[in-house]
Amino acid sequence: MAKQFTWGEAVDYTLHTRDAWRNGNSRKTNMINAGHFTEHHGRSFPTTSITSALVNQWAVDLEEEGKSNATINRCIS
Repeated sequence: MAKQFTWGEAVDYTLHTRDAWRNGNSRKTNMINAGHFTEHHGRSFPTTSITSALVNQWAVDLEEEGKSNATINRCIS
């Protein structure tokens, strides 16, 4: 059976393997946007639990916090 990753492990893996996240100009922005999910769900959140319904509700939560549509789109991306 494949290893079940947490959100924090997925972010760490991406930071170490994606050149754009490791060295690119967008590193800081990517970390800020990934941080929004971390704030809501924590680093220990299982990636297998990320569903369309969860993402839709998270988008609503971000909107209620006053985040712009552009920020919400970046966070979901």
